[in-house]
Amino acid sequence: MLQGCYHTNAGVRCDFNYATKSDTLEAWTVLFAEVVAADGANIKPSGVSVVNGEFDDNNTPAINVYKGVPVKVSALFDLPRTTTNLRILTVEGKRADNVPVRNSAAAAAPAPVTAAPAQAINISGNWTASLTGCKQVKPNEVVCAATLRK
Repeated sequence: MLQGCYHTNAGVRCDFNYATKSDTLEAWTVLFAEVVAADGANIKPSGVSVVNGEFDDNNTPAINVYKGVPVKVSALFDLPRTTTNLRILTVEGKRADNVPVRNSAAAAAPAPVTAAPAQAINISGNWTASLTGCKQVKPNEVVCAATLRK
């Protein structure tokens, strides 16, 4: 799932959430994505990154990917600062047309909190947690509602 594309000092970066239907070991190469320029040129990423790691011009380190847990994968394209949209972006053969390119990675402001918790709770023992309504508010920050059950 495409999260968005934006300008960086190194080019245009597109971030994706990648999920699998089963637990697996994955690595990504620069061949997983492609931009088609207005003149029809096919442009592969100059680098690929997983979970905000360093961009590599070949492939990412292999990591375990678990069913139901999306992984952030990013592609860096050597495109000019004047690029305002990507005519065509393909990711593993799936096509998106006219993808906008933002000026920065700034995320939308998170929704305001309607009520503060009444008090801190001391939790011990065997609890399970489920997360709902998760939204990425910064590149390394996700806000969710947690439900704890004993």
